[in-house]
Amino acid sequence: MRHRRWIAWLAGAVVLLAAMGCSQKQPDELDLEAKASFNYLWEQTNREEGSEGYGLTRDRYPGNPKIASTAATGFALTAIPIGVENGWISREEGYDRADRTLDTLLRMEHEHGFFYHFVNIDTGKREWNSEISSIDTGLLMNGVLTAGQYFGGDVQKKSEQLYERVEWPWFGRQRQKSVLYGIFPGERVSRPLGLLCRAAVPLRAGRRFADASD
Repeated sequence: MRHRRWIAWLAGAVVLLAAMGCSQKQPDELDLEAKASFNYLWEQTNREEGSEGYGLTRDRYPGNPKIASTAATGFALTAIPIGVENGWISREEGYDRADRTLDTLLRMEHEHGFFYHFVNIDTGKREWNSEISSIDTGLLMNGVLTAGQYFGGDVQKKSEQLYERVEWPWFGRQRQKSVLYGIFPGERVSRPLGLLCRAAVPLRAGRRFADASD
């Protein structure tokens, strides 16, 4: 469980530093950039009552408005505590969004706890024949654990449920001590991730990959 505590500590530190940075005197352009970044993640997330994709966040703008990504959803979950700490949303609003987003993730299709890279923002179903992604799942878990650590209660319980079901060794290759970039249904992608990559931080949560079989 030490790896989960490490991620939880990191998540708390990210929120604290972000809140401190925005609360201090800064040039106006940095304040605007911080608030605009939060607004994008808050507003480009599915907020439709009763939607199967509630809480999923649009992959990019401009772009297809029906395509969400699991990584963007992770970023949005991380942004919620920052929004609360800076007074951009209420704690109640943040808790409700995080709680219902985790409900969506618990219902969504997954493979050994890993999610598809791109999904439909309304249904949560796989889009663009995308891969089951170690990177995007790692970034999503960062947001899941951040929200859980910040809000506690049912949100924390759901975040731990999501994290604990990820079978990190499934993506690993023991002989090379590496982890795969992605897996398409029925086959493995041959290219492993390097040590220096954008997934280095989130995938530390899955350090058990080294115990996987080929």
